Amino acid sequence: MALETGNYLADLNTSNPTAADPKSQGDDHLRLIKTVAKQSFPGFTGAIVVTGAVGGTADLITITPTTALPSYVAPMLLVFEPTAANTGAVTVNVSALGAKSLKTDAGAALSAGDLVNGEPVVAVYDGADFRLLHPTKRYIDTVLNPTVQAYVDNTAFSTALPGQAGNNGAFLATNGTTASWTYDMTGLGASANSVRGGTNTSSAVTPGALASSAAFVGLTDAATVAWDVSTGYNAKVTLGGNRTIGAPTNLQDGVTYTLNLVQDATGSRTVTWNAIWDFGALGTPTLQTGAGKTDKVTAQYNASRTKLEASFWRGA
Repeated sequence: MALETGNYLADLNTSNPTAADPKSQGDDHLRLIKTVAKQSFPGFTGAIVVTGAVGGTADLITITPTTALPSYVAPMLLVFEPTAANTGAVTVNVSALGAKSLKTDAGAALSAGDLVNGEPVVAVYDGADFRLLHPTKRYIDTVLNPTVQAYVDNTAFSTALPGQAGNNGAFLATNGTTASWTYDMTGLGASANSVRGGTNTSSAVTPGALASSAAFVGLTDAATVAWDVSTGYNAKVTLGGNRTIGAPTNLQDGVTYTLNLVQDATGSRTVTWNAIWDFGALGTPTLQTGAGKTDKVTAQYNASRTKLEASFWRGA
């Protein structure tokens, strides 16, 4: 019969040659098999896929194929299952040819826990090292925190998270050991101070923290009254003498601040104002003189003018 043809392994007919085929076609069949084998693995000049018995240690791994590997040749593939989780950088030594570094797909040394006992590893030899062809068990989160390592088990999240039934409005949280659905913001919410400061980017703003951030904070009575608005943007001070109201610190553009000025039991205390306070056409206010009386100044910070644009409310 006519000699079969083909380009790849799948094209070969394992029924050929038949007993009736002439022996003279034997060399033709051999040439066909060689051609198909080379065309099925183009570019490989050495071993294609290597595996074997795993030995050595967690970080110094040995691979012993049944048929010894004669040499390392790129781009051979290595497949094996670690027998222990690694504790740091890893090398592999196949057929005692010499240790080669096993690195991430990006070419970085492995970190502790990248390899897991019993989880298959596939790597390619690049001529110098073996590089993994899949993500490691760990990855560096370079967006949120470059110093923190986080576990991943899949290259992408499923479109439907598990256990969603009955958890409408809940979110996933972890206690450091296990993850679970929760509505409890304890430990996750921003503090009142961080809400006032406006600099927290890692905690959720809860209604409680938002309300607490508006609470009046007491300022220390002094010759010049100091006010760090990151500790409270509503403040009060009881005047124990004639005082200067200084320039508040940590002001934020567009934010409105309120200051209550309270006369002590003596009363008749007066104040002068730092130049940052701008009362406009109304002019500098005059405080009530009665003991215990309260007057209120409300001001919005205008960063372009470097001014607290203020208004005055006189208590009853």
